Amino acid sequence: MKKLIIFLPILILITVISSCSNKSDSKNETENITNVYIGMTIEDFKKLYPTVIPENSGNDGQWQKSENLYGLNGQWSYTFKDGKLDWFLYSNYIDEITEENFLLSLKATEKLIAEYKKIFGDPIEENKYTTEFKDPFEEHHWGYDVLEAFWTTDKMTIEIEFTFFGGKGEYNFIVNIWSH
Repeated sequence: MKKLIIFLPILILITVISSCSNKSDSKNETENITNVYIGMTIEDFKKLYPTVIPENSGNDGQWQKSENLYGLNGQWSYTFKDGKLDWFLYSNYIDEITEENFLLSLKATEKLIAEYKKIFGDPIEENKYTTEFKDPFEEHHWGYDVLEAFWTTDKMTIEIEFTFFGGKGEYNFIVNIWSH
């Protein structure tokens, strides 16, 4: 019984410490998106995302990490030149063309734009084009722009866009966040 009395508080303490460290890791992962900027050094980037760039990779290259943003499973690509971040992109492609996936992409893009407005203020340009789903197999079209917004900061230009891409019978819903 004495062992249990001594062991139980230690187990609780380990659980609390582990839980706190896991929460802060996932919270920082989301928050750090806005801490990345064009021109940042590869060393500073590694401090934010220690697992994205493998050790001994050099100062030039492109590395990726997957992330789900508002229901979209996409990938961030980070390109470094001369040890500094040259550009980065989040991209999500959906090739199952349904109204449900169109609305998922539209709502995610609207939420991303709202999130970036909170961080960077109103965009210098925001365009809403065709925000209704048009089934290309019922009414032929070559795809269309849906929604986009642009910001310029002292460190980079940011573009968020949702495009219904089409051509030669193949279609995709594409959501991008591009910084350069």
